[in-house]
Amino acid sequence: MKHDCVFCGIISGKVECSKVAEDAHAVAFMDVRPFNAGHVLVVPRRHVAGLVELTEDEAAEVFRLVHRVASALPESGVRCEGCHVSQANGAAAGQEVFHVHFHVVPRFPGDPVRLVVDPARPQYPREELTRVAASIAGVLAGRKREKSRSRKSSN
Repeated sequence: MKHDCVFCGIISGKVECSKVAEDAHAVAFMDVRPFNAGHVLVVPRRHVAGLVELTEDEAAEVFRLVHRVASALPESGVRCEGCHVSQANGAAAGQEVFHVHFHVVPRFPGDPVRLVVDPARPQYPREELTRVAASIAGVLAGRKREKSRSRKSSN
């Protein structure tokens, strides 16, 4: 727990919140500056700034609560004809509170939420997409090999 982190304060009970759900791994509560009524934040109990600092198992446990909240929204009485789930890592991505968190936002036609993407953004040629895909796949394959070796050496 980080003492100056508002989300850690919420998790510890030192900061007031409107709690939606909690389990051993994560807490879900209402955003105090919601995009729409029903906007819920889901945070891991362990303080980490970004998603990649969670273990895969921790990330899976947190996302289980994200899934449960998103599944409940349409039946909750708030207007919800769709659901937007987002998570930002780092200031460049728009992260404002540096405790990893997921936004679960009910959506409906004509709501005030705007995700702005420049329609003139570049289109990348297939060769570039394939090159980048291979680069990312190589990192993932290397991590899989490392994980496999570490399991074998611990047995």
